[in-house]
Amino acid sequence: MARRIDYQRKKLNNPFFSKKDGQTALKKKKRLVFVGVLLAVVLSAYFFDTLKYFKITSVTVKGVEFINDQEIKNLIADQLDERRWLLFHQSNIFFFNKKQAEERIQQTYLLNDFKIKKKYFNQIEVDLQRNNSGVIWANANNQYYLDLEGRATKLIDPQSLVMNTESGSNVIRSGVNASQYPLIKDLSNREVNVGESILSPETVAFILELTSRLRTEADFEIAHYEINRPAAQDITLVTQEGWLVKFSLQNSVTSQINSLAIVLKQRANDRSKLDYIDLRFGEKVFWK
Repeated sequence: MARRIDYQRKKLNNPFFSKKDGQTALKKKKRLVFVGVLLAVVLSAYFFDTLKYFKITSVTVKGVEFINDQEIKNLIADQLDERRWLLFHQSNIFFFNKKQAEERIQQTYLLNDFKIKKKYFNQIEVDLQRNNSGVIWANANNQYYLDLEGRATKLIDPQSLVMNTESGSNVIRSGVNASQYPLIKDLSNREVNVGESILSPETVAFILELTSRLRTEADFEIAHYEINRPAAQDITLVTQEGWLVKFSLQNSVTSQINSLAIVLKQRANDRSKLDYIDLRFGEKVFWK
């Protein structure tokens, strides 16, 4: 009896078309699709890059204290002339690299806290937080801004101390206006490098609190402070009238201000003859 062969249950292969060839063709197709999509994305990005509508035309700087806002704008302007990923202009709002700009500002000014915002579609906003600056530190040759951590953040440009008189001549100011920032003169004239820690955060906090309290509670004006060396445990306040007040950096601001008020009210009525008041020894107060 002849045997019947069921061809429907047989797995037949075309000798002229292998499975491997089919997989290779599929991979090629996927690659072509990927390349096509990538090319479309690049062309679209290039199209956006050329549109003037997305070109950055304005840079604003907020919260400026000791930094010239034009210096920040110049840093941003330099970056706008550069390209991102070798193809796209950073003058386009979509391709502007905020992280790169933040790193440049941080390296230049050693700021603790600031933000850069893209305000679509053509504006960059740099917000310098107002907690970056603390005091001004002066030695015999230069003046520096110190932040709240006591670090020297910026050398003050001597040109900023020059003012024009009505006669047209230039006069060098004696120093930065201490009414805005407490001015501390280092009597040791120690050299300073930008980025270096000069004072402890506690000392900066003490001086700021003392200055704030005296500006609202005292009936005299502060000219500047003097310190023998950065690590000193005391500091001397020089008044606009010329007499001195010596404070301990270890004792509380409140207790020393209270003692100062008592001496000025009860003991030192004639300030024209006053030389100094020494508050460094707690309840024992000395004056001359």
